[in-house]
Amino acid sequence: EHIGQTPRYDMLATKEFYMAHREILDKIEYSKNMHQHKLSIKKQMEQKEQELMSNPKITKRKAQEIIDKMRKDQDKQAKENQIMRHPFERFLDEMHEIAENGG
Repeated sequence: EHIGQTPRYDMLATKEFYMAHREILDKIEYSKNMHQHKLSIKKQMEQKEQELMSNPKITKRKAQEIIDKMRKDQDKQAKENQIMRHPFERFLDEMHEIAENGG
């Protein structure tokens, strides 16, 4: 299981589906949910980092290398999985990409 991976959910009844759909489309609620989701991912990463750094079987240097790789993997996954990213973050990514490619 990857950090930040979208969990699988059971099918919803029609009424529940539309209630959830409206909640997702509510921009303020969406922003709150995304913020909470990102905080939970950050906490998971911090816990894993603490576990690695406090593991006596791993040198600090090796633990830091593993942490750096985990962070890179998480960033790569977040960019590949655009659903997780807030629409404004996706907009900024596109603007940076356009600026780097010259147009």
